[in-house]
Amino acid sequence: MPKKYSISLIFPAYNDAGTIAELVEDGVRVLSDCAEKFEVIIVDDGSPDETERVGRRMAEKYPQVRLIRHPVHRGYGAALKTGLEHTRDFELVCFTDGDYPIALSFIPRLLEFLADHDGVITRRINKPYGAFRGFISWLYNFSLRRLFGIAFADLNSPLKIYKKSVLRETPWYSQSPFAVAEIVIRSRERGAKLSEIPVASLPPKNQRSFSVRPRIILATILDGWKFIWRSGLY
Repeated sequence: MPKKYSISLIFPAYNDAGTIAELVEDGVRVLSDCAEKFEVIIVDDGSPDETERVGRRMAEKYPQVRLIRHPVHRGYGAALKTGLEHTRDFELVCFTDGDYPIALSFIPRLLEFLADHDGVITRRINKPYGAFRGFISWLYNFSLRRLFGIAFADLNSPLKIYKKSVLRETPWYSQSPFAVAEIVIRSRERGAKLSEIPVASLPPKNQRSFSVRPRIILATILDGWKFIWRSGLY
């Protein structure tokens, strides 16, 4: 496909030392083929493992790669916001999780929709979850659809791309993973046209999932209620 976009690719990462190198390698390879200009930003959200060391090694290897580190763990939404604040003046912002859940080879397909849309989110056709995490994911998405009238099936799917102007004009306040849903809700309220396309999940590369830890679930719920209160929806 023609290289007509400049893209900032952000990886919020927490304890992802085992996957971040592969993620960066694939990100550089894919964007080299489909982007006119690009950058890769790793945001290490205070990881206690070797994520920072691996990230620095990748930044030394590729001039397009930068590492930013939070001194303490602040949450997914905070890491994503830090990444956005450090982007160059490029047209598009793409982001996915540091544990590499969806192949970056889907990025060119997402780009095809941007001629007619302001952003593209993904819907996983397979979720390599256990029963508990699968139930939590279903309940989360069901609740968002009922509370906010959102038709999208998989708001917490971790690969998304937006025109940067949409994110710049859509402030979000959630520090937790609820930030992803908040961006979708707020951007649609401002008239952004979004699309959802199906993708396949990769097999889990990190057996320790932090998204279903009780404190992460609680933080996500609290951010959801704060959003409802701020918006005066109920």
